[in-house]
Amino acid sequence: MRALKQPSLLVLAFVVALSCLAACSSSNDVRVSSSAASSSVSAASEGSSSAEQTAMYETEYFVVELPPSWGNAWSVELGQEYRSAMDATNYSYAFSYDGAPQFTIECKLFSLDGDASIGSTGQRQVEFHASDNISAENEFYVREHIEVKHAAEAAEKSDETVPVLSSSSTTPAGVASSETKADPLSGPVGSETEALNRVHDCLMHAGKEMPPKIEFDHMTDAGRYVIHGYEVVNDGGGASHNATWFWYSVGKDGSMYDEVLMREIDPMTMEAAGQSALPKNDYYVVSLPPELSGAAVSYEEGRFGGPTTAGAITGVVVDDELLFEVVCLSNDWGPQGDMAVVEIGSPSVDPSSVVYLTVPVRPANGDQSDRDAAKKKALEYAAYVTLL
Repeated sequence: MRALKQPSLLVLAFVVALSCLAACSSSNDVRVSSSAASSSVSAASEGSSSAEQTAMYETEYFVVELPPSWGNAWSVELGQEYRSAMDATNYSYAFSYDGAPQFTIECKLFSLDGDASIGSTGQRQVEFHASDNISAENEFYVREHIEVKHAAEAAEKSDETVPVLSSSSTTPAGVASSETKADPLSGPVGSETEALNRVHDCLMHAGKEMPPKIEFDHMTDAGRYVIHGYEVVNDGGGASHNATWFWYSVGKDGSMYDEVLMREIDPMTMEAAGQSALPKNDYYVVSLPPELSGAAVSYEEGRFGGPTTAGAITGVVVDDELLFEVVCLSNDWGPQGDMAVVEIGSPSVDPSSVVYLTVPVRPANGDQSDRDAAKKKALEYAAYVTLL
């Protein structure tokens, strides 16, 4: 955020405590008007025009400076939407000027609108939505004067508290300081909501792309919380299907496991435990076991489009020797050369192509026993590849 402009007579005094709202299954709104603090503004601004005054609205998630021209004619309406499936609440702050809606800032557990997102506190995704009523000049001013508080600053909000309108307090009344909170990436997990939050926080920390939907699905027989990340794909004609991003399970000890790739996950990196991140593509995922964590991995985008194409080529090398290679080919041809081949299948993003895993025959031009050995290895390595 740019440094906040300071007028010649600085007025920063708005302390209005909002009433606590009981948790419910529908949206509840509380309206806060600038008139509640207008007496202190007037007292401090004698001899100055309202256009010279600056007003700030602050919560534990963000602080925003309002256009000076608004004076005392602004108001903000707090909305709360309780999500029973996740036992969590999303918050919205609708700002109006002279009775006309201007913009809304939303603080959500998950953001579904990447274009509206302006940052993350670590506990909430923050979105900005401009109204048709706001002028281009005022929208630019507000956007330039919003600061999202990051995890080190933000205190985790409980569903029983609401923010305080303030010009100075960084930790509103009724909200615990973030210094007293446990590390969100480690420690035991004791509920479905905690498991969901753990997956969300770990994905955020690792810088991973967030799926549009993350839901608790079921408990395993071993007492692990299974979390499903997915998106709903519109097939047209009123039909749709769920496209899975991941199936993760979270243990009560905080351990994480990929139920699809059958690998333990390092919560700090959200990669298979003991391995570094492998090159990503839209066609398949390669997940190496811990014993191959030191392997050198090469990646070539290759050529897509047009007939007879080959792309997304991943090579895994151990001790300067190619262990196996994964490649995506157009379906009018196949791998060429002295190698064992396993057809993995067609990726959903391009059904006209086929993903193969290949293992070179050694020694070159070897006999049938050498080919059988290569084929056995290819079948073993094929388990490391998952189609997307």
